[in-house]
Amino acid sequence: MKNIIVVSNLYPSRDRPYFGTFVKNSVRTLEDNGWDVTVFALPFYGKGLLGYLKFYAATFIHLLSFNGIVYVHYVSHSVLPVLLSLVFNRGAKIVLHYHGSDAFSGINESITRVFFKRKICQIANAFAIKFISPSHLFAQRLQKKFGIPEQSLFVSPSGGVNTRTFYPPQTDHSNKNSVRCLFVSRMIPGKGAKEVALIIKQLLTKKDSPRIEATFIGSGPEQADVKEALALYIEQDNCRIVDALSQAEIASEFREADIFLFPSFREGESLGLVLIEAIFCGAIPLVIDSGAVREILPDSTHTNLIAPDIQQYENTLINLINLLKDRNKKFRLLEQLKQITPVYEEKSVALALSNLMQEIENTHPR
Repeated sequence: MKNIIVVSNLYPSRDRPYFGTFVKNSVRTLEDNGWDVTVFALPFYGKGLLGYLKFYAATFIHLLSFNGIVYVHYVSHSVLPVLLSLVFNRGAKIVLHYHGSDAFSGINESITRVFFKRKICQIANAFAIKFISPSHLFAQRLQKKFGIPEQSLFVSPSGGVNTRTFYPPQTDHSNKNSVRCLFVSRMIPGKGAKEVALIIKQLLTKKDSPRIEATFIGSGPEQADVKEALALYIEQDNCRIVDALSQAEIASEFREADIFLFPSFREGESLGLVLIEAIFCGAIPLVIDSGAVREILPDSTHTNLIAPDIQQYENTLINLINLLKDRNKKFRLLEQLKQITPVYEEKSVALALSNLMQEIENTHPR
């Protein structure tokens, strides 16, 4: 039997049905490839300190008698019970999947928190067989930070994109009277929600600016700032603010959008799967030159789709809006973006991950 235990502090729950969807998708695709997967995830046990204690205890107890692959998502928060179980059972084959701020601190993280996260990761790395990264760029950064051997790193883009959900519109929905801009992300510092809301406000204020409609999807501490900046235009139906949606609902929004706004400038941006999902649905992305965006976007699109920094994002957006007025140029961009889609299709990503797990199973027998 091909057994895997998935340990993660991120997983969809009744309270937060869209949080950690990529972990759930990875589990589903491993099961589709013949693996028997058991999941231990924080949301199954509650919230806060008590939730973590129950999560850790359940994981620890189960691993005392488990000798298969233990696949850990978000290492710094999830790996502790796995490490403790090694004191009594050294049979587990540990695979660590790093994500974003897991390895690189967020903007508002304290020095103490950053120190302990790093120490936990360093200890975990010493016992791991394989390390998984969402992108090649992030893998290089992990290698540099932790000294991980290159041959121990494997790139798997967060479960890939399900083409049954994320697919382009059947017909061209372009509206000659306005351009539809869409932002989808957690509204936390560094993701650019507040900054791009002020840019949209600026464009809507100018009489000579192109006519635009904007939708912001997501929740978080900066949502109040977004609502405040765009209050007048929400009343006038030029802007919408929507809490987190299901993947099917987000895909529908992507298909209605002309431009997908991805202004993240976080150091811990490890991939940007939502950016790839938007491309699958026919939305043209506008990004900040950070993270793995140059790895994702074809070279031929860089001039039009990548802003050097958040300060130049507004001018780049105006230039892109003007470019899209030419239908031939728009469709040329869309054709160029289609070049990336085979690499990120869920089936190929899932098969590669399953083959990796089989390789670990074969080369590290019980």
